[in-house]
Amino acid sequence: MLPKKLLKIAADKIFKDLTEKNYLILDNPEKFKENLHKLLLEEYKKERELERKVDEIIEQNLSEIDFVGISVREARRKILDELSKKEGIVIEKPFGRTKANYLANKIMKMIEEDEDVDYTIDRTQLRLKIFNILMWVANENRKIIENVKRRIASHSRPIYEGTPEWKVLYDKYYKEELIKRGLIEVED
Repeated sequence: MLPKKLLKIAADKIFKDLTEKNYLILDNPEKFKENLHKLLLEEYKKERELERKVDEIIEQNLSEIDFVGISVREARRKILDELSKKEGIVIEKPFGRTKANYLANKIMKMIEEDEDVDYTIDRTQLRLKIFNILMWVANENRKIIENVKRRIASHSRPIYEGTPEWKVLYDKYYKEELIKRGLIEVED
């Protein structure tokens, strides 16, 4: 899933692009925008909850994982794949085409079920536009992450990924990149 900071940006960009080009006709634009953000946030929460369950399973079965001789990382990936299929949640890291397609379909379903929303272009074209916006956000996120990691690596002494210091720098630089790209305002 996209980082939580990008969920609102994705929802706002979908809303703005589709309404400015009159692809959507909305009786209640603010309600639609809120529902769009809520849908993305709910998907984010489902994914986080699933990851929490996986972490619990790993913790409860560490000795068995060690006994079998696979890495915790590999066990985590296998359990996450199995649970995501069982619960019907698409998980893709990093966020990419599969997840964007999944979310575009969910957004289209939301649009089609909302009596206060009409669309002026073919359903397939509209879904493709939503997909392309999500891919744009995903690509921006990828570029931001690359820049942030490059900045951290450029420090005069090594800062190891996963350490508290690395996390603080990552969050700081990530926010700076969002501001630099005009994706959030300075006061956010």
